Amino acid sequence: MYPHESTLHWIRPLADITLADIDQVGGKAAHLGALLRAGFPVPEGFVIHIDAFVAHFGEITDPLVKPAVPLLQAEFMAQVADALVTFLGNESQVAVRSSSTEEDSSHASFAGQHSTYYFVPPNRIDQAIVDCWMSLWSSAALSYRRAGWTEVMSGEPVRMAVIVQRMIPAERSGVVFSRDPIHAASTDTVIEASWGLGAALVDGRVSPDHARVNEDGVITSYVVNDKAFQVSPDPRNHDAARLQEVAKELRHKSVLDDSETRHIANISLQLETLFEGPQDVEWAFVGHHLYLLQSRPITTRAEHHDVPEQLVLFKPLAENFTEPLTPLSEDMYARVLPKVGAFYQGRCYISLSQLQRLNIFSLDDTEIVELALLRNTPAKLKLSWPKATLAGAMLGLAYLADGANWIRTARASPAALQRFETLIHKVRHDPSYTPIKALKRLVWGKHPFEPIGHHMFYANISAGRYFLYLGVLQALVQRFAPDYPLSDLSGTYHGNQDMQSLALLKEIDQLSALLREALATGDEVSEQLQQVLDGHANTLPANAAFTQAYEAFLHRYGHRGPREMEMAAPSWREAPASLLAMLKGNTQGQAVQTDRHGEHLAARDALHRHLKPWQRKVVGHLLTKISTFITLRENTRHYHIMLFDVVRQKILDIEQRLLQQSRLKIAGDVFFLRYAELEALWNDAVSAEQAHELVRKRRREWTRLAKAPFEETINIQLPQTATSTDALIGQCASPGLVEATARVVFSLSEASKLARGEILVAPYTDPAWTPLFTRAAGVVVGTGSFLSHAGTVARELHVPCLVDVKDCMQRISDGQRIRLDASNGAVEIVT
Repeated sequence: MYPHESTLHWIRPLADITLADIDQVGGKAAHLGALLRAGFPVPEGFVIHIDAFVAHFGEITDPLVKPAVPLLQAEFMAQVADALVTFLGNESQVAVRSSSTEEDSSHASFAGQHSTYYFVPPNRIDQAIVDCWMSLWSSAALSYRRAGWTEVMSGEPVRMAVIVQRMIPAERSGVVFSRDPIHAASTDTVIEASWGLGAALVDGRVSPDHARVNEDGVITSYVVNDKAFQVSPDPRNHDAARLQEVAKELRHKSVLDDSETRHIANISLQLETLFEGPQDVEWAFVGHHLYLLQSRPITTRAEHHDVPEQLVLFKPLAENFTEPLTPLSEDMYARVLPKVGAFYQGRCYISLSQLQRLNIFSLDDTEIVELALLRNTPAKLKLSWPKATLAGAMLGLAYLADGANWIRTARASPAALQRFETLIHKVRHDPSYTPIKALKRLVWGKHPFEPIGHHMFYANISAGRYFLYLGVLQALVQRFAPDYPLSDLSGTYHGNQDMQSLALLKEIDQLSALLREALATGDEVSEQLQQVLDGHANTLPANAAFTQAYEAFLHRYGHRGPREMEMAAPSWREAPASLLAMLKGNTQGQAVQTDRHGEHLAARDALHRHLKPWQRKVVGHLLTKISTFITLRENTRHYHIMLFDVVRQKILDIEQRLLQQSRLKIAGDVFFLRYAELEALWNDAVSAEQAHELVRKRRREWTRLAKAPFEETINIQLPQTATSTDALIGQCASPGLVEATARVVFSLSEASKLARGEILVAPYTDPAWTPLFTRAAGVVVGTGSFLSHAGTVARELHVPCLVDVKDCMQRISDGQRIRLDASNGAVEIVT
């Protein structure tokens, strides 16, 4: 401390603070003081001025160099003790919070980078103050500065004030953005909500409920997520680090009711007016009393690509889920898959230079990218004969080397494919197979002469040859029958009767019928089923017909589920809530039965009327090939998804042991380590503290990336295309025209919202979504392609489907009347 400096001015009541004091008390305290003075509900308290920080540390000239821990001056701590009595009435426990001069500005938020301590008793407040000051040099804060944020600080020294407030034992908490922080064109207010204190949400350890409220105060969406963990509001939880599991009946329950959702949205708009700009607000409920804990300007973070290559998104993976891969999934795939591109921010990209080498046509880079994105095919493809000759020679050599397997996959019977289950069982129960060894064994096989059923990944890729047959079919039909509408061609081909996707849909319809019958009885079994469907119980009634059929279904299809190529994603067997929600939705009305086979025959007859007899034979041969390989592609996917399930189970075995040894904190943390880091943690080469910090940092980054729209290209500039203000444009995956109510479904937890005869609007549709197609009048998807699983199933069901519809989730509101003209690639909002 400076020799004659008084400590009296170092402490000020929070209610006296204004925005003009921001240089003396930091951004967080200045905003809280302004909120209190404007009459908003903020827990009372006091602020320790940055002069106290300077007196103990001096001026910090290099914010990247951590200083020694100071000893607190006795006179200062006496003043703190007096302030506790004067401003907080001698509270037994308080919250001690950081308020840096760096944070909560319009340039940088430093959200979650500095420390907060909960339920602090008076005898620990000295340590909490020092820890808050020292959090200026936490590894997270240092990383934030190194990322470039110090450039906006104009050379000002870093300083830290400290806020001491009445402790709010929040039962519910969250954040609200007065304006959508991701989609600049949107004027919606966005709310995230979870149980307990807000620390779990800030750290990315919980999937919160997600609500959107439009400018008119109408709730346009409320997505209830599985909130597995919470930070306990127990007073013994001093550092808010102790996570506990959320009660089963609350995990899938809405945190907020409609009136609370609208109230929080309205408060955020008031704060936007008060602070003259969009706000990011932290809030909490104790009972039904709302408190505001923080308000800061919404910051946007420009992305700086650190990859030198030109990259194109690998669409077949991206169209299955829009979230990035977790670090462990990304790392393991990178170790196994061919090096034809790169993973960037959790997403898989292909190198443009590799695509240029594979291109045998005279195409420019823009056309190559559009083809890679499975979007636009040039009207006329002109062969580049030098490239085509070289490619033909390479294909000939490849066929000589591997032609036998190519033929074997084409002739693979259902029984041959089923052999994969035997291999799966062997690898799962063989302890010598580590997760990465199991992945390599199941993806690439042991040797080329194994049964083809042991090469499921290869068989799935080889089934993609039906894309080539489709191209040839379209070209021949255009030549043979110029007047035939190509949009009708998709009705002429379909999968065979033994296609697993159709078998799954059929069983789900049967399960739904059994559930409908059971619920209609009104007996004890009916009541037990309803309890499970409502999330109030977990055990299905024993010996009920539905239960037996349900368990048989999980035995065959339990390895499937949402985001099934993400190893962090649980299967239906592990987390059946989304499956039960889907079945519950299917009980609303009888399924509409259609004669799909008859419709296919009628479509072929219509095509045959445009063809000569010999042309019919050529086209018929192609249609047979296409049907064979459509079926093979869907069936091999059913089996090769088992390999991801097996690898996940082996990872979970390791995680369970690490949790028991307290080297990981909660279930799911393992997926935020890379494989080498996981091995190092297992072998004690990395400490639990180091692992916790890595997980914490990566969970936050993953959460940020999951909210941001992904980039389809990196370091490639594509021509801007004109967009219509009236219609949304997409790619036809299944033709048809329908007008109906739009039901906007952000996640499978909302599956029961979709009523029969409505148009499903979704961000993506992996195989776990396609059972919804049986009750949809049409499907609109934000990402995807004609060749996606969603397109395949929609064509089988004769459901109009439009994919790759940009901004459909923002521009289409739940309950609007829309006209889906899938044949012409457009969606029109009617009312």
